[in-house]
Amino acid sequence: ADGSVEPQKIHTVVISTQHAEPSKATRRKEVAGYTGPDETAPSMEKMNQLIVEEVVKKTLSGITLKNGKPALSLFGNHTHLHIN
Repeated sequence: ADGSVEPQKIHTVVISTQHAEPSKATRRKEVAGYTGPDETAPSMEKMNQLIVEEVVKKTLSGITLKNGKPALSLFGNHTHLHIN
């Protein structure tokens, strides 16, 4: 053993974001000069779901632990999520 500590689980994930007003803001109103198709910002529930799937899980999948498993293996229902 090399004396290092092996993590057993990911207890808490904290993410702070800057975002448009959920379910109300539109891309054309929020982005000066935008001329593409207009979209309405997602609900907070949908935004949080996307953050977990597209940011948290993908990031953890890209990290390999010393035991060869992805860090995602330490994430689960026990993990507390604080996303705003």
